[in-house]
Amino acid sequence: MKAQETIIAELNQVVEKIPQLQIKYDFDASDNTHSIEVLPLSFYKNNKDYADFEMDFTFRMIKEFPYHFLFFVSDETMHQIEKPTIIITGKAFVEEDRHENLLVLDL
Repeated sequence: MKAQETIIAELNQVVEKIPQLQIKYDFDASDNTHSIEVLPLSFYKNNKDYADFEMDFTFRMIKEFPYHFLFFVSDETMHQIEKPTIIITGKAFVEEDRHENLLVLDL
């Protein structure tokens, strides 16, 4: 199985197990980089099941596809996925309001 097929299958499985997630995926063939964005950010940062999956998945990919690179991004990183190859949305995904914590000044 190719790296892309393996990654997409794994991402589908994790979203099925954790339906609060939305995952955007893109592949850059020029350098074999697989970019994965996981939303919502608060869930990504604070969910042990997802953290365990990501660590295990990364090690398995390194072992199986040593010349491919996994790059996990968020809306807080400089590199973001502008045009995803695929978006996998869980049944319980609710998009967070990214402007919720902005300070508004009335001048």
